[in-house]
Amino acid sequence: MNAQRIRLAALLATLGIFVAGPLPAMADDASDAEKTVTAQAPDPDLLAAVEAARRNDFEGAIRLLEEVVRRDGFNSDAYAWLAYALWRQAEVGR
Repeated sequence: MNAQRIRLAALLATLGIFVAGPLPAMADDASDAEKTVTAQAPDPDLLAAVEAARRNDFEGAIRLLEEVVRRDGFNSDAYAWLAYALWRQAEVGR
C-alpha cells in the first residue's frame, strides 16, 4: 500500500467515525463470551508515534504510523492518529 493510499484510508476512516457516530451497544442477551474483548499489547511503533505527535513531531509520527498501518491494516488507533498527524502537519504548514 503506498503512502497516498494509506493517507486516504486514514482520512476516510476518520470521516467514517464522525459520520457514523458511536457503534450501538451489544444486545442484552449476548453471552459473556461474546462480550469478552481480549486486549493486545500496544504496538511499540504506535506508542512512539503518539509520543512524537504529542511533541509536535508530526513528520516522525506520520512515518511511524504509516509503517504500523502497513503491518496491520485493521489498527483503527493507528489510522486515527495518522489522520490527526496529517491534519496537524497541514495546519502547521499554513
